Amino acid sequence: MDNFNDIKQIWLTAKVDNLPKASKVVKAMKRFRIKHILKSGSLIIVAILLGVIMVWVMFDYQSKLLVTRIGEILIILPIYIILYINSSSLIRLPNWKNCSNEQFILFLKNEQIKLISFHKRAQLVGFALVSIGLLLYLFEFARQQIILMVAIYLLALIWLAICWFFIRPIMTKRKIMKLNETIEKLENLSMQLLNE
Repeated sequence: MDNFNDIKQIWLTAKVDNLPKASKVVKAMKRFRIKHILKSGSLIIVAILLGVIMVWVMFDYQSKLLVTRIGEILIILPIYIILYINSSSLIRLPNWKNCSNEQFILFLKNEQIKLISFHKRAQLVGFALVSIGLLLYLFEFARQQIILMVAIYLLALIWLAICWFFIRPIMTKRKIMKLNETIEKLENLSMQLLNE
């Protein structure tokens, strides 16, 4: 009977004030899902709009050079890459609607790996295609005057360099940091639930 009294004593003296409520974990999971759905959905809508505009420009603008058409196609390809990646991301998300904390943390870690892979591969390919496409697309308009060509290409290259060397790394770090914070919060909540 001594063991029973010890267990009873531990049960009665256990501190549960810092124990997170299950609702906090559920809210964190729902918040992540909603943000992910909104971001992916809005990216899909923007990509569709950009794709439609670019196709309209292709049919409306009668270019004289093949280089312009190649540039237009190279600009459209990354739009479809964005559509594919975000729609497949939205398809994966409902599978994790009713899951345990550990399963959701594992899902977030897999998303983190996919995000890093996206920024190393898909974003690199997409940015290269858009950059080359933009430079080819501008050629027909800029070739009329050498000063205009130098000015347009200089501005385009400066903008592409700013996007590649400043904006892209900042956005990548910010996304990875937010995902790390979400994973860390959920892991801390899970560990507290397991320990107490």
